[in-house]
Amino acid sequence: QGDRLMCQAELMNSAIRGNFNAVAAAAKARNSVSLGISSNTWTGLTFDTEDYDTDTMFSTAANSSRITVQTPGLFEYGGGLALNPATFVLTSSNTWGARILINDSTIMDRDYFHIYPNISGVYEGRETYKVGGIHTFSTGNYLTLQAFSGRSTNTVVAEGNWSPSLWMKWLSAT
Repeated sequence: QGDRLMCQAELMNSAIRGNFNAVAAAAKARNSVSLGISSNTWTGLTFDTEDYDTDTMFSTAANSSRITVQTPGLFEYGGGLALNPATFVLTSSNTWGARILINDSTIMDRDYFHIYPNISGVYEGRETYKVGGIHTFSTGNYLTLQAFSGRSTNTVVAEGNWSPSLWMKWLSAT
């Protein structure tokens, strides 16, 4: 709800400034259920909920793992995920992470965390990962979000108001 209101407020502010297209292309997708990710491999995440989409950039029916650019230009983009604490057991050195790819091939941003014991021998880690940036996209380019778990058993990406989520917001023409 808050993201939708924020997007509407940005559209109104842009219209007042005389630049209605400033956020005409914006979308945010998330998943409302937990997702399992395989161990020791990057796993593409899917989304079943559309929080907002002003330019038919996302579909829950087809290609639900991506947001596709319809209006070319400079975009701000981001994504995030949270690992379910019940499957996030810190008992050995492991790596967890998240990354965003353009067209399922080029890494746009990534966030890794390596789990090691602290000075007391206790393993410490973090459960949330956020990635994003600003980039120029052409029509048809798309973004996907992937998660990585270095555990020997599967890890669960927890559901919530923002996890996992992927979004894009048009900033300007190029």
